[in-house]
Amino acid sequence: MTLYDACKIKTIDLLKSGEFDEIRKNQFSNLSPQIVDYLVEYVFSLTFSDLPSSEDLHFLLKNHRLRRLDLSCFSIYSLFSIPSLPSSMDVIEADQECNSFIELLSKETWPDLRSLILPPFAFMHCPPSKLEAFLMTAPNLEYIHVNDNIDLSMLNNCSKLKNINIHARSDDIDFDELIDILTSLKNIETFEICIDNLATYREIKFFATILKLCPNLISIGNLDSLMVIEYCKKSLSHVGDFKLQKGFWGKKQIQDNDVYEHLGAFPYTVQFPSMIKTAVSCCPSLKVLEMLVYHKDGLQYLNCLYNLTFLCLDFKVCEESYLDTLLSTLNKIGHQLKHLSINDERPRRMPVKFPIDGICDRCVNVESLQIKGLCTFIDSLEDGSGIRRLRRLFIGDIKSKDLLLLLKCCLNLTELRVKNFPYFSNSEVRKYFRIHSCWNLRKLCIFNCNLSSNSLKTLLEASKKLEKVFFPKFLYNISILDELNREVKFVDNLDKFHDAVSGFNSCKFNDFNI
Repeated sequence: MTLYDACKIKTIDLLKSGEFDEIRKNQFSNLSPQIVDYLVEYVFSLTFSDLPSSEDLHFLLKNHRLRRLDLSCFSIYSLFSIPSLPSSMDVIEADQECNSFIELLSKETWPDLRSLILPPFAFMHCPPSKLEAFLMTAPNLEYIHVNDNIDLSMLNNCSKLKNINIHARSDDIDFDELIDILTSLKNIETFEICIDNLATYREIKFFATILKLCPNLISIGNLDSLMVIEYCKKSLSHVGDFKLQKGFWGKKQIQDNDVYEHLGAFPYTVQFPSMIKTAVSCCPSLKVLEMLVYHKDGLQYLNCLYNLTFLCLDFKVCEESYLDTLLSTLNKIGHQLKHLSINDERPRRMPVKFPIDGICDRCVNVESLQIKGLCTFIDSLEDGSGIRRLRRLFIGDIKSKDLLLLLKCCLNLTELRVKNFPYFSNSEVRKYFRIHSCWNLRKLCIFNCNLSSNSLKTLLEASKKLEKVFFPKFLYNISILDELNREVKFVDNLDKFHDAVSGFNSCKFNDFNI
């Protein structure tokens, strides 16, 4: 435990014990907004049973310097982290405590509050007027994540909103009301609805309307914007440019006959390349793209995305041989890319083998590389190869000799994930990994490992700066970490590990686990 962590724990203990109640001056009034944010963030990261009451936090919250507030700890989902299933009383108690916080917050003003996350299934006992009063105390709010149980018209009071995230079922949303709200918010840049994986005609039509009426939108979340752009072209006769900087293309299943009726036969089977061409021409500002590739001929149009820095390509539904086309595309845009992910783990008669050296020779500025599939590596790199700059590497299957050559060249690697770590004898680990040890490696994640316990220990010892590690607990005893003579944290929850190490997480894509 660091001194900083100990101070946070002690501060909250003093608040809960009432130590600050007898002091006339608020001891938190001189803290920087950053420290206030960290303290509040720590409080709401506690389990519900350990959470201080709203009265306990009165002094901390009364300084008005809060910039970020996440109340998702009151969600019913959080209650499932307790040892037994939550009772109806647990849910009611969580709601009531959350409402107490809202009531306390609504009595103050929050000029610095920029980000607010409200939990799903909360506010069942909270009068709408109370929540609306709270929102009115935060005139500079820019980001809000809300659920479908609140009256969305309250957002009209947040005139400076830039980012809205709504957690709801599509059937529960009044899209007409949302259109009125969004068009009244002149600063809106990102709008996302967390819904299921089925794209309905109703949703596509709504987002197409929003794109037309809100010209400054840079993201519509993880909805398949390829279908939205196609609708704009065919139904709204819109042929102008959008300002979208993030796109998910081909990622949604479609189970709605109205989509077929208005957009023709399922377009991805035959029209994929032409749809990509249209989308590229309408989205010249795109920086982040995640695409399910239905046909290799669609790749050539990505050459015109001159601002693209993050690219995720999934080939699991592509039937053609596409590797040459992929490498040709990377010849044109590879120098732009900072983050690249390629996925093809589908069983094939002739599995695709991705040449890491060939990819990095084309992507000279790449910082994060993920390949889900078979990988090869030949130590014949050009001087300007991106392998020298690579900081995060997530790979699937690779031969032992290729992995050794690869790590020898990755001089600046800080994060490594290997799905199937190949076999090395203990002497090989000592010989190669200590000579070419990953001096800068801080996070290591191994899913399926063929190393002996001694070999794994030697590998961990060779990584002098290692901070976090994941490996199968059913194969190895985590007590192996106690023998390293330094603190290395074992992360037993892959979601937490992902949050801690993913270089792709900065782009808000959360499905990059191997």
